[in-house]
Amino acid sequence: MKKLLISIFILLLTVFTSFAQVTTSNKLPKWNLSNQFDGTESPVLNKVTKTSAFIPITCPPGARHENEPCKVAALDSVNGGCNTPPYVYYSTVELGDTICGAAWVDSIPNGTMYRDTDWYLFQLDSYYDFEFTAVSEFNALCFIIDMTDGCGNLTTPYSDTFSGLDTGKMSGTLSPGYYCVWMGASGWSKFYKCASDSLDYWFTISGTPTSAPSFCPVDTPYSSILEDEPCGDDSNGGCNMTTPTFDTVNVGTVIVGNVWFDGSTRDTDWYIFTLTDTTIVTLTAKAEFTGYTGFIDFSSGCPVSSFYSYVYFYPCQFSSLTEKLPPGEWVVWAGSDYSTVIDCDSNVYKLGIFQGPATEIIDNQNVLTSYKLEQNYPNPFNPITNIRFSIPNASNVKLTIYNILGEKVATLVNELKTAGTHQVEFDASYLSSGIYFYRLETPEYIDIKKMILMK
Repeated sequence: MKKLLISIFILLLTVFTSFAQVTTSNKLPKWNLSNQFDGTESPVLNKVTKTSAFIPITCPPGARHENEPCKVAALDSVNGGCNTPPYVYYSTVELGDTICGAAWVDSIPNGTMYRDTDWYLFQLDSYYDFEFTAVSEFNALCFIIDMTDGCGNLTTPYSDTFSGLDTGKMSGTLSPGYYCVWMGASGWSKFYKCASDSLDYWFTISGTPTSAPSFCPVDTPYSSILEDEPCGDDSNGGCNMTTPTFDTVNVGTVIVGNVWFDGSTRDTDWYIFTLTDTTIVTLTAKAEFTGYTGFIDFSSGCPVSSFYSYVYFYPCQFSSLTEKLPPGEWVVWAGSDYSTVIDCDSNVYKLGIFQGPATEIIDNQNVLTSYKLEQNYPNPFNPITNIRFSIPNASNVKLTIYNILGEKVATLVNELKTAGTHQVEFDASYLSSGIYFYRLETPEYIDIKKMILMK
C-alpha cells in the first residue's frame, strides 16, 4: 500500500509545475512541487478516512499545542505556510520539540472542499542528523520542506505517508538553512468538519550536530534564473567592465550562477534590481566555494567604491543578509575571495533575493492570544539583526540586551506598545563578537533568548 501511495505522489508531482546526501528508505527525490501542499481539492488523491481500528490520539506530556482556532473562513491563516499568500504564516519549532495539532477538511463558502495544512518552521545553523516521528488518527502526509529559497522554490528532501495504525518516521541529514515540518491529511473527505470532528496528530523532531560533507553540490531550484555566462567570460561584470553590463532581476528571484578566479583575474557577477518603496530585503546564499555577496547602492551608477553591506559564504554553509533598503536602484554582487584558484565550470552559487526576512513569519493579530518572543533573525549576525515579539494587548514593554556576564549593553524598547506583532532592529556594530541575550519584559510576561554576534 505504501509503495502504491508513493507511486501516486510521484505521478502527481510530475504533472504539477510549481513547487544531504543520505541513504534512507523514506528519502524521496527533490521534486518541484505545486499544489501538493495546498488546501484545494484534488480528485486524484484518495479521500481521507479514519482507519477501521481507529485509536484516539493522546497528547504526550510536555508537548506544545498547535492552538489553531477552528476558522474555515480564515483559510489556514495561523500556520498555513505558503498556502496563505501574500502573507506567510508559520508556527515555529525547535529540534527537541513535541507538537500536538489537529487537521480538518471542510467546505468553504464557495462550496470548494478545503484541507487544513500545518507548517512548522525551524532554522538550522549547522549540519544536523535528524529524526522525526509522528502519530495520527488519519491517513497522513508529512514532509520536511526546504524553505531556504522561499515559497516559490520549495523542495522536499524527506517525506512519509502513514495511516492511523502506523507511525510515521523520517531520518537523515539536513544542511544549514530554513525548513518546515508539514503535516496534513493525504486527501479530502466531507466527514471531518472543522471543530466537530478534527483529525488529531502529534509529532516530535530531534537532531544532533554533525560534520559537513567535504563537498556540497548546489542544487538548481525550479523557477530559478540561470546566469548562463560562458565559461571564462564576464558578461555581467557590472562596473568592472569597460562597458558596464548587468543582469536585471526582481525581488523574489532565485539565481544560480558560477564564478571563476585564475590566480590573477576574478569573475564577478552583478545583478541589478529596482525598489519603488523602502523595503526589507533579504539576500540568501549557498555556494560550492568561499566568497562573499552583498548589496551595492547604485543610485550614483559606476564607479562604486564600497558595499552597502555584505556577508561571507563558505562551502556547505548557508549565509544570509537582511537590510531595510530605500527606494532606488540596487545591485547584488557575488564573487570569490581570492583565496583559491576556482575553475569556471565547477563552482556554483545560489542566491535568493526576497522581501522581508528570509522566510517571513507574520502573526495574525486577529487571533493573537498570547505573548511571544521570537528568535532573532539572522542569527548568527554581523552586525545587524531583527527581533520580533508579540503581545495580545497594549502594554508597557522593555526589550534589553545583555552580554554573557549579565551586563546590560543596550535598551531597544522601553515604552507603551499596542497589541500585535512588533519588530526591532538591533545594530551591534559597537560590540565585540560573542554570545548575547535579549530580554522581553512586560508586567505579565518575561522571556529571554540567546543570539550570536559573529564579526
